Amino acid sequence: MKFLSLLFLLASCSLLKPEVSLKTKDKEILLKSVRLTGEGRGRLTINQRQYVFHIDTVLNDEYDWIFAVSIPLQGEEVMIMPNIRRKEFHGHETESFEKRIEREFYRLKLKDIISTDQFFRELRSLVRFLLMPVWGGKKNCKQDDENLLCEFDQEEFIVTALEKEFLVSKKLKDGLILQIVSRNLTESFFRQTDIYLYSNQIDLENKKKLFSLELFW
Repeated sequence: MKFLSLLFLLASCSLLKPEVSLKTKDKEILLKSVRLTGEGRGRLTINQRQYVFHIDTVLNDEYDWIFAVSIPLQGEEVMIMPNIRRKEFHGHETESFEKRIEREFYRLKLKDIISTDQFFRELRSLVRFLLMPVWGGKKNCKQDDENLLCEFDQEEFIVTALEKEFLVSKKLKDGLILQIVSRNLTESFFRQTDIYLYSNQIDLENKKKLFSLELFW
């Protein structure tokens, strides 16, 4: 009986063991733990309108990043970033999920703040940066206080580790900020990847988002 009580006490202590802060971990390793492919659930929020869906995201043999969603009662839609080895890809046909985002941008007049072309171009640059280990790109990073500053294709990405969140941010023109936030780290990857767009630093600090795409793996 005493032995069983001791086992229970040890098990309880292990469950109550505090999470290790992401600040103590190697940022380069954490970058490889950000997930952008696989199956899961997603939620798109633009202003007060929300869509929830199942996601299935792959990077195929041609290095096309394919983001497919299945929206209840509406069917399947897709967003494709062709050949992410290239910084830009012209002549790409707009896919159905991209058109949904475009409609919301027009409806809410977000296009007056950032055009959908620029938004998708900047989103592509973040996806390329995070999938770099897969397609073989090269970056140059240096430590700056608590941040890691990375240059890639003449663009700068700011990598920050907080207690429970891992951030990759990119400052855009006119003060806009595009950010990927990863949470819930397992032994090999983050179970949540969120993509946010902020109009400025103040809105970022107040968590006032223009655009939110949350992915749960």
